Amino acid sequence: NQVRAFAEKVGDGNLDTGIQLDQGDEALSTAIIRMRDNLRKSVLEEQNRQWTVEGVAKLGEVLRAWAKKEELAFHILVFLLKKVNAAQGAFYFIEETPEGKAGIRMAACYAFNRKKFLEKQFKFGEGLVGQVALEKLPVYRTEIPPNYSYFTSGLIGAKKPDSLLIVPLISNENLYGLVELASLQELKPLEIDFINAVGPLIAQTIFNLNVNEHTSRLLDQVNKSHQLMQELLATASEVITIY
Repeated sequence: NQVRAFAEKVGDGNLDTGIQLDQGDEALSTAIIRMRDNLRKSVLEEQNRQWTVEGVAKLGEVLRAWAKKEELAFHILVFLLKKVNAAQGAFYFIEETPEGKAGIRMAACYAFNRKKFLEKQFKFGEGLVGQVALEKLPVYRTEIPPNYSYFTSGLIGAKKPDSLLIVPLISNENLYGLVELASLQELKPLEIDFINAVGPLIAQTIFNLNVNEHTSRLLDQVNKSHQLMQELLATASEVITIY
């Protein structure tokens, strides 16, 4: 009767139910509990897999929806923050500085469901962001540096984040940007793995946009050169006529 009641509860999806059989039935009790634990593990793995698959699919929609890098950076950041329930974050692009060197520019910042208008730039190796860009390796910390810049909220005041994740966006061994997420609680391994996994997808999209922008600039230069040539030809024709 106890086994039947236990099996009915498990069949109804109650995987936290327990069973205590009479003395002498320890082997049966152990086997039943192991069965329950295996079912619980399978259900959890399926839930995690579904959570990841849905996240990748929705991120794909975001990546296809925006053709401008600034808009894309903002919407990617908002999606990732809500996906892992983080409080604030920033999105960075790797761009060439006026000196001709690679630099890090903050393209988007979001905190406590509000867009923040900030302009920050880092050099490679400068701060945690610069360190991640230099080493091309993600950093996850639960001890926030005392000089870390964070935002305050009217609801929670000036509470410092409990965890910080910075992930480089790499495709074909090239660094195109970084994502920085700060949470009021420690991120789960599943959430950290998800951010790391989608990094190459985001990086490839940034690369494609860079190619499109470069192609657009070249076409614009060609059009201007064509117009200039037409003007020169028209002027030459007038000169020849006058001569």
